[in-house]
Amino acid sequence: MAIVIERGGSYQPIEEGSYQAVCYGIVNLGTQKNEYQGKVSFSPQVQLLFELVTEYYEADDVEKRRTTNKIYTARFTDKSNLYLHLKSWIGKIVDDPDNFDLETEILGKSCLLGIVNKKKQNGDLKDDIGSIMPLPKGMPIIPAENEPYVFDFKNEDALEILDTLPDWIYNKIIVSPEFLQEFGEAEPKSKERNLERDNRAAQQPRTAATSRRTVGGTAGQSNTQSVGSRRTVTRNTQTEQPRTDVF
Repeated sequence: MAIVIERGGSYQPIEEGSYQAVCYGIVNLGTQKNEYQGKVSFSPQVQLLFELVTEYYEADDVEKRRTTNKIYTARFTDKSNLYLHLKSWIGKIVDDPDNFDLETEILGKSCLLGIVNKKKQNGDLKDDIGSIMPLPKGMPIIPAENEPYVFDFKNEDALEILDTLPDWIYNKIIVSPEFLQEFGEAEPKSKERNLERDNRAAQQPRTAATSRRTVGGTAGQSNTQSVGSRRTVTRNTQTEQPRTDVF
């Protein structure tokens, strides 16, 4: 399926340490609002999703691999987390960042994640990605179980993938100016949905019908689909919305 966000009262954060992982998802969140110390700003964001290929948990008597994700400001600066993590992982980003393509360079690529635990505002612990490194030489590569995919506003399967994302990500995307420019308004998904049920569903491998078909579909192509079983969203065709810095 799509993003695996493990939530609920029984959720335990991933223990701190190094884990072999595969990047299986890239989500363009568009321009998002940020609030820090009373100041409001707006910046393009991207979410990277990783499958921990040696870590498992049990759901409905089935063992499934754990996943984690991180949201980055989608800009390459010398001090940005995205730049630093990608530089330590694949290196070549420093040579030509203007022509760096996330999908080509990292989707389906193995790495070594450094997981750290941080406290949320309510005091609970959450896992976070502190570092990304290449696999040590000689370490066997273990493929991901999740079907790799990219969500970007210009892709022809954007609405199809959008509807598979967790509610909280869906709701962030539909208020971005990039989404509004491309598709117009859409109703948010209810926050009262059973998150544990949704997360279990998200763990299932994506079927051929829901797999990513094409990345970089024809710009301006008409595409009408049901999103979230709530309303029909149609791609606008008047103008193209510039993508974020890394897309």
